[in-house]
Amino acid sequence: MSHQIKKGTPMEKRPADVQRAASIWKSSYASLIVLLSLSFVSGCGGGGGADTTDQGGGDSAGNGGGGGAIPIATNTLRTYRLGDYLEYTVESSGVISDSFGSDSFTFIGEYRETVGTSPIQLPEPGAPHLLASNFSGEGVQRWSDGETERFSDTSQEYFYQDSLGSLYIVLDDEGFEYNYPKGSLELQSPLGLGVSWSNSYQIRNRSISATAFIAVEETCAILSLDETPTPIGTFETLRIQCSYAETPSDFFLYGCPFTEESTSWVHPAVGLVKQTYTQMDLPGCFGGGAFETEGTILLKGTNILP
Repeated sequence: MSHQIKKGTPMEKRPADVQRAASIWKSSYASLIVLLSLSFVSGCGGGGGADTTDQGGGDSAGNGGGGGAIPIATNTLRTYRLGDYLEYTVESSGVISDSFGSDSFTFIGEYRETVGTSPIQLPEPGAPHLLASNFSGEGVQRWSDGETERFSDTSQEYFYQDSLGSLYIVLDDEGFEYNYPKGSLELQSPLGLGVSWSNSYQIRNRSISATAFIAVEETCAILSLDETPTPIGTFETLRIQCSYAETPSDFFLYGCPFTEESTSWVHPAVGLVKQTYTQMDLPGCFGGGAFETEGTILLKGTNILP
């Protein structure tokens, strides 16, 4: 769910003069969650002890137990607990272009998120206790010229939930600060049809620059109640539509400005079930380069089914 530097971006972009290292599994998020990113994990109660295959009576065709979807029992977001685990498949495609030409790619992979203890806590008295979202992922990227690249990555993000259960990301293990120390709202609680929220804040990394920042604007709205099939069952979900934009104060340090449109399907007691997204660089960046990508994230395993 992290917004950090394009969750859908391949880990290495070509041609070389538009390379900007980024992880497909950092997704804030964004943004999902929006990205994706810390994924949207929601509802009430702690993680269970089930394994990650065919849980809740679902079959491989994505049918819930008894032929119906797993219903939403409460719109209150679940409380993160140590050991909560989610696993997703990721598929994306995109085009990279600059003054020397363009190149296209496809990516197929998976990532996992496990909640653990945070090595970092906020110093202020009475500050919320932070947990860590531990990400790991791997995948294969194929370019239009037939070249194949394999990637793997691990990372951490540090977050908390407020008294209503709303999720906030504060820091990550690369030194990025999200509206520090208050944190960036990632998912508002309680959920419900017609609920909407917006974000306007800055991302900073003081190890890169004491003054440069990324300005973030985001709006989200819950539009409908849907049934969403997955490999481990069909879920009743709330469909969340988000628009997201990053505008760096320094393109050289933080890359080009970009926009993202995402649709996320969330079950409050489980979290993110599915997300689709489209990202695009905005005009005017150095070198005349451009990057466009679209992708799908789908739940394939978890130990926190209701």
